[in-house]
Amino acid sequence: MAKSIKAIKCPNCGSVKKTEIKPDYFVCTNCDTEYFLDNDDINVNVKHIPNPTSNNQTPDLKKRIPLFIFGALVLIIFVAYLLPNSAQRQGSTIVGKEKYDYSTSADFVFANPKTNEAVLLRIARENIREKDGSYDYVNTHAVFIDPISKKIIKDVVLFNHIRRLDSYDVRFYVASNGTIYMIYYGPIIYRLDRENNQLIDCTKTIFQKHPELSAGVAKADAYQDNDYWNILSNDGVKYYYYPAEDILTQDYKVEDKIAQTSKMDKPFVIKDQTTLLKRMAVYDDGSEKTIELSPNKKLFDADINYQDKASLIINTKATASDASPTMLQRIDVNTGATVWSLPAKSMFYENMVKCTQGYAVRYSSGESLDYISGVFIISPEGKILHDYMIGRNE
Repeated sequence: MAKSIKAIKCPNCGSVKKTEIKPDYFVCTNCDTEYFLDNDDINVNVKHIPNPTSNNQTPDLKKRIPLFIFGALVLIIFVAYLLPNSAQRQGSTIVGKEKYDYSTSADFVFANPKTNEAVLLRIARENIREKDGSYDYVNTHAVFIDPISKKIIKDVVLFNHIRRLDSYDVRFYVASNGTIYMIYYGPIIYRLDRENNQLIDCTKTIFQKHPELSAGVAKADAYQDNDYWNILSNDGVKYYYYPAEDILTQDYKVEDKIAQTSKMDKPFVIKDQTTLLKRMAVYDDGSEKTIELSPNKKLFDADINYQDKASLIINTKATASDASPTMLQRIDVNTGATVWSLPAKSMFYENMVKCTQGYAVRYSSGESLDYISGVFIISPEGKILHDYMIGRNE
């Protein structure tokens, strides 16, 4: 078959510079590629033997760069997949962490004494997903939040990798001297350092002056309505503990003596949740002299949220019905008149503190408001300045 005359180009670099090494066999003088001609179909067949000492490899390298990049990406993906699986084979069980679970936690609002700004403390459980898909362990966090900017100030792990089904109960307690404690499932006791936004474990130090508890504490129960805690020692003995006075006793009547001083720090009291009284005096025998602050004012299931000698804020149901919504009200400490009242809502108003903007109060709701909770920042005139609202599952 006759041959057609055509310019033969190197199939690798496109150069027409070549040397014929035998009939129809050539080597490119530019990139050292060997190739030959197939006369039947005029194909150019390539046998590429690169010369490692050649300086004329630029065209070939440019074509290889995408392949190099692709290969590197494949290698990175392979290593990223290999390492976690290797760690699991070596005994690691944690493969992921989930969003914080606040559903069984406790919240508390306080004022930082250095800044006088309100801070919301939330105790959260961080669910840990194990390699078998289970959620048997959690990390317990103390999360300090600015309810105005809604930013996290500090997030500290209190307990790392503990069993999710272990007993879990958190209570906050404000002693008559203002010290705030957090009791975590009975025997673990923290003191809240408000200035530094941190919880300090004082389980081993709070009772150090009481040899009666040298065997340790099995359980501590604190209820805000009481001036004392119920203590059960590890050897089974029950005591009453007064944290403000650091008094440990088995005599329930000791409360009568201690109550005389603590009562004077609370100039107002609500009798039978219906009558607002102002304390005029507390006598040595524990008796009191009081006056009814607002004789014509009807209160229903009322409670005091905040009080000092110049301020008094209460919550009361709007009517006598158990289903009645609740009003938050500021009361004139001299006349008993209502200074302001927030609209009645199906809410529970919990602990409250004074802060730079006025007052910060925790609230929560029931089914009618889809179990929302949060913190109101309220001006002295009764205007809600900020609402840090927390959804049902947040």
